[in-house]
Amino acid sequence: MRRAIAFLCILGAPLGLALINTGLPSRSWWLVAVAPVGLYCIYALGVSRFFPARVAAPAPLGTSVMPRGSRRDTDWLLMIRGLACGLVFVMHSGVIFKHDFSYSHSRWAWILESPAWLGMLLFFTLSGYLMGKGFYAGKYDLSRSGVTLYLRNRFLRIFPLMFVVGLLAIIWQAPQVLSAPQVAVRLLLFEFNGSGEGSATIGAFWSLSTEWQYYLLVPAAFAIALAASRLFIPTPKVLLPVATLVVLGVGVINRHYVWTYHGGDLSWPSYIFPTLFGNIDVFLLGFLTNWWVPRLARLSRVISAGWPLVLVGIYLACSFISYEAFSFIYEAPIVNGSKQWFRIHAVIMPGAVALALVPVLVGCELWNRKARLRKVPRRKTAFLLFWVGELTYPIYLVHCSILISVHTGMLHHTYAAKWAIATILVILIAWVLHMTVEQAVLDWRRRRHRATETEKWIIPGTRQVGLTRLVGHRATPLAPSK
Repeated sequence: MRRAIAFLCILGAPLGLALINTGLPSRSWWLVAVAPVGLYCIYALGVSRFFPARVAAPAPLGTSVMPRGSRRDTDWLLMIRGLACGLVFVMHSGVIFKHDFSYSHSRWAWILESPAWLGMLLFFTLSGYLMGKGFYAGKYDLSRSGVTLYLRNRFLRIFPLMFVVGLLAIIWQAPQVLSAPQVAVRLLLFEFNGSGEGSATIGAFWSLSTEWQYYLLVPAAFAIALAASRLFIPTPKVLLPVATLVVLGVGVINRHYVWTYHGGDLSWPSYIFPTLFGNIDVFLLGFLTNWWVPRLARLSRVISAGWPLVLVGIYLACSFISYEAFSFIYEAPIVNGSKQWFRIHAVIMPGAVALALVPVLVGCELWNRKARLRKVPRRKTAFLLFWVGELTYPIYLVHCSILISVHTGMLHHTYAAKWAIATILVILIAWVLHMTVEQAVLDWRRRRHRATETEKWIIPGTRQVGLTRLVGHRATPLAPSK
């Protein structure tokens, strides 16, 4: 009974944080500080009571997916990150520079829409996959020390750079925000949702709050996934497709309910797009991709050849739907533009995109596997992908502030000139921040945990996920790996 209550604490605390962060932020110190701190304490108590101190683990899950070993290893997942960041940057530059998205009512303008929300869906799906991969592939285990290490690594990965960039952006552009301490508290506690004071300066930080809430849910999600696979032994082949459809259906129903009862199109920017509840199926579909990798790897020839085309199809579909969804704002509809397209965009598209990205992520892993089999690595390709991936996070954090500054200083220049100057400045400042702040933290983390993590990957027979105390059966994946 105590362990059941502890597990409910692990699930309830992140959902409580997400509920507080939904909609417009409050000025109440109870909701801004006291309640979030209390929820974090409840979460920590749940972790300490539910997960064992150590795990006596059975055999690890069958997977051929291994982490990137060095800079010379090609990782095509970094290209997905770079594409997502590029979509966000291009559209935000158009909005801030007041670019005409209709291109004077051009018939084919939708192809160049570059929807930023597609970029965020790429980020969220990839995040769900990589966070689940850490547990699925054995980097972390479901013990107190394993979950603590996972959360500490996630915190060190996103918080230091977020803090530095947020502080610099406020001092540089909106020092008046410092007179509203609620903004700083929301940032420090991962509550910021891009509304209220300072939203124009650090509005892009809303996604970090949503990501962090999901990070807190990942250990519980992995425990649930393994427990579900114990209901039937051997694991039936239909369990993974059923789980995928259930996740997709719950997400669509949830967004449809919010759309119907919380203002229709007015609910999208406050209750659907920026919240954990509006994107939980996107995260979880990425999370379940870890179990789809060994199953879809049997179709390696088809997926390896076709996943780039699937990615292009996702972009074209999202560009068209997004353009039509916002055509009543631009007043330039192409094909019967109406709010009905906006409903499809808000309710259906997030889950559909995440589901379509499953073969894309599998295809990236297949290309990574093929690259690791090469005797001579493709160093130039790996080097390019490495820097695209490493600069993505600082670029995402700084681009809005730089775009606003460039627009203010070059008010009467052309869109092309402002875009070129802003792009150079964003890349340069992102590189400086990466080399000074981000790389310093990552190097410290790497030195601190290098010995432990090396043992986990190299020593034969290393135990992986111990759920004997949690679910009482041998750990097997949702989908057979053979």
